[in-house]
Amino acid sequence: MLQCMRGSHFPALPIMILCVIMAGGCRPAPAPEEPDEPELEEMRDIPSGVAEVIDGFWGGFAAADRDGMVEYMSEDLKDQMRSRMGLRALASEHHITHDSCVYAGFQDLNVTIEAAEESADRVFAVVVIEHPQMPRDQFAAFTDAFEDEVLRAAHRDREVDFRAEFSALLDDWEVPRGKTRVSMVLARERNGFTIINTDAPNKLFSSFQSLHQTAVCDGVHDARVTLEQGEQLDVDTRVSVEFRGERIMVQNAHLPECALDTMVMDIAGQVDLSVERLLEALADFPFDWEGLQHYLQMGPKDFLHSGQFIFDSARNQLALAMSRPYAVATRDTAVGVVDVPTGEVNFLDVVPGTVDFLSWSPDDEYLACAWTEWGPGFVEVDVYLEDDTMRLTEALGEELTDPIDGMRWSDDGDVLHIDVRDAADDIETWSLDVRDRDLRSK
Repeated sequence: MLQCMRGSHFPALPIMILCVIMAGGCRPAPAPEEPDEPELEEMRDIPSGVAEVIDGFWGGFAAADRDGMVEYMSEDLKDQMRSRMGLRALASEHHITHDSCVYAGFQDLNVTIEAAEESADRVFAVVVIEHPQMPRDQFAAFTDAFEDEVLRAAHRDREVDFRAEFSALLDDWEVPRGKTRVSMVLARERNGFTIINTDAPNKLFSSFQSLHQTAVCDGVHDARVTLEQGEQLDVDTRVSVEFRGERIMVQNAHLPECALDTMVMDIAGQVDLSVERLLEALADFPFDWEGLQHYLQMGPKDFLHSGQFIFDSARNQLALAMSRPYAVATRDTAVGVVDVPTGEVNFLDVVPGTVDFLSWSPDDEYLACAWTEWGPGFVEVDVYLEDDTMRLTEALGEELTDPIDGMRWSDDGDVLHIDVRDAADDIETWSLDVRDRDLRSK
């Protein structure tokens, strides 16, 4: 069956829109570097150990055993794989995955070394993989059947889980098998052979990528979520989507990623926030996106897992805090401001923790943000003024370890009061004069 795992994802997390099926469909992977290979002759005598390494690699792929795959790979190839398609996205639990969509039929692969050539300390091989493959002449029938299932589920359950419907239908479909040729390069080492280059294994999923695009993404339009003032976005938030001409409801966690291209958030009936513009602004923020993608296979879209929004009608600006989890009890949060008349999004910070409070000053000049750092649990308070940031923990000269009970501004907006609850359940109030940056305890 075809399934989706947001943490992929995503370790076991309540992830939101991250996968091929769950979050937007199988998208074509970047074209891998082709191995530099000589013209190969038909296989005669394969050097001892080569077949065992190739069988072990593809056996790990079929068993969704990531460790079993990387055991046969060089360190450089491991890094390349992380960049090209993500090792974690290749194998999760007991399934083969591509961007978190899973088809259990890939557990049954036939692997044949079609040709090989040894040169110096290298072996160049062409491997033929027999695997499930959906033919294009079945796309229309599958798409029609999928539309019927989705609309039936919408009328029956009021909410549609696209990944579950796609999974169930594919599970019942008689999927034929096809063949894919994969070029591989192995290096001879002291203890045997190591794979130093290979076509990306996820090329085997190309027919299912195209099928998902046709059946799901081409039918999804005009996604819209409505949030009241102070209401938070989370995995359970209901999103209205047009599918094949009908409006249906989908949970945020089950929203196809391709729906984000036209998605709008209606905040308090005052702001129509374009998700596309939000993600573009976040991608432009100076953050280690390359490292995030390289090691965790995550990007700006993952910050849509949860969010909170505070609309300031006087200033006509929207404060927001968007979070992404990536391990148990850990997350990063992007804090930003939206200028409502222009729709311009300006991210101020990405903090390694969970935002507890967002508060505009009465004079609309300052935005206060209290957040808890994941791991040590230290409490941080930042105050933003355009491109300037005041960090209260730096002013304190020590780390706060007690939770913040609340924040409030003086009527003139000059002083921010922060209530901290200690272990004895007593409240200590700190006050920050934002004009002279004087912090004191009452």
